[in-house]
Amino acid sequence: MEALVALGLVYKPSRQSDTFFPTKVGRRLVANTGSGGRTDEKNVSASLGTCEIIVETNFRLYAYTTSKLQVDLISMFVHMRTRLPNLAVGHITNESVRMALRNGISAEQIIAYLNAHASSRCRSGRIPSNVSQMIRLWEAEKDRVKTKSGVLFDKFETEEAFDMVEKYAFEMDAKLWSSRILKTLVVADRAADQVKTFIKSNRIA
Repeated sequence: MEALVALGLVYKPSRQSDTFFPTKVGRRLVANTGSGGRTDEKNVSASLGTCEIIVETNFRLYAYTTSKLQVDLISMFVHMRTRLPNLAVGHITNESVRMALRNGISAEQIIAYLNAHASSRCRSGRIPSNVSQMIRLWEAEKDRVKTKSGVLFDKFETEEAFDMVEKYAFEMDAKLWSSRILKTLVVADRAADQVKTFIKSNRIA
């Protein structure tokens, strides 16, 4: 059960609580594995079985388990290559982690799950630091691109007029994007009215 909590597949009000609720991602996984609708903790724990994971510094993962549910869990963030009755082998890749992130699983949840199931044969009892750092980096890359609402200004008659307005927006910390070649400027919504007033007051076409 703690494995499901770590991956954000179920929610428990407290560690001691016997009550749990499947999350959106958890419900999707249960539907795909054909659990027959059994969602009590005893049956879920039985389905999880035991699992020992070894992660190498080259991102190759070995999961020693006979549980199909455990393999399905791991497949949510690992590109699986080989499945045997008691062993699953795969690679942790940029794309496999991004897929998990798109499904609502965070980097910290992935790392927590892997550490919780790290084999006793691992020296530190945790996955290699370069692997955990890279998983966090992949998440940071995903979060790097953010959208902002803005207003576009164009049709400046001269480059001088464009430069004047661009400088004004920059000094207000409101410039989101600009192109001197296209004489086009995008400013933050909050400053759009002030930029319009500046253009009118300076008779900038």
